[in-house]
Amino acid sequence: MDLPIILVILCSLIFILLIICIALLFIVLKKNDNKDSQLVLKQVESLTKEISMLKAQVSQGNADIAAVIRDEFSKSRMESAAAQSEQRKEVAGAITEMSTRLEKMTKDSFSFNMRMQEMISQKLDEINKRNEAKLEQMRLTVDEKLNETLSKRLDTSFKTVSEQLENLYKSLGEMKILSNGVTEHVSSLSRILTNVKARGTWAEVQLEGLLDQTIPGMYDKNVKTNPNSRNIVEFAVRIPSSDDKNTVTYLPIDSKFPIESYIRLCDAA
Repeated sequence: MDLPIILVILCSLIFILLIICIALLFIVLKKNDNKDSQLVLKQVESLTKEISMLKAQVSQGNADIAAVIRDEFSKSRMESAAAQSEQRKEVAGAITEMSTRLEKMTKDSFSFNMRMQEMISQKLDEINKRNEAKLEQMRLTVDEKLNETLSKRLDTSFKTVSEQLENLYKSLGEMKILSNGVTEHVSSLSRILTNVKARGTWAEVQLEGLLDQTIPGMYDKNVKTNPNSRNIVEFAVRIPSSDDKNTVTYLPIDSKFPIESYIRLCDAA
């Protein structure tokens, strides 16, 4: 709270206290003697005059104080208005400066972003060019390796095919030689088999070889299977009887060579 307001409040309180004191003195004097009361009344009147003068002085002081307060308030308002105007100017200047700085920062940021975009674009272009160069180099290397590998494999395959064809030609030559030999042997065999006796002897020898390979020791040669007949079979297989183990049953086998069937087989071949 300001000092003038405090002084006004104190003067008002003093004035109220003086009025209360006078009222109390007046009441007390009525109860005392007349002489004393007259003396006191005179003193009271004197005090009243002094109070009136004091009241006038207080009123004047209050008026002066009010004038001072008004002046102070006016000065304070003027100073406050000036300070507010100055503050507004300072704030406006600060805002203007801040706007200028922000605009400059925005321009700098835009320029920086543009430079960064250009740098990034250049770097990306360089990276793409390097990658394309590396890919082209890798493609050439792969093509070269594939061609080399394919050439080697084709050479190997052709060499293998050539060797196999050469072996096939050799085999064909050997087969031709063998076929010529077989043809000669067949011709010789045909000449031999034209004789009936020779053909029968050859068939007998072949049958004996088959029996020796399949059932050796289980057959007899030139056997008369029927006691009542004079016919002799060339080979007979011994088969034990189921009733008597000492009894043997003969299975006759005669060797024949059908020359007509053999000729048809050779013609078909």
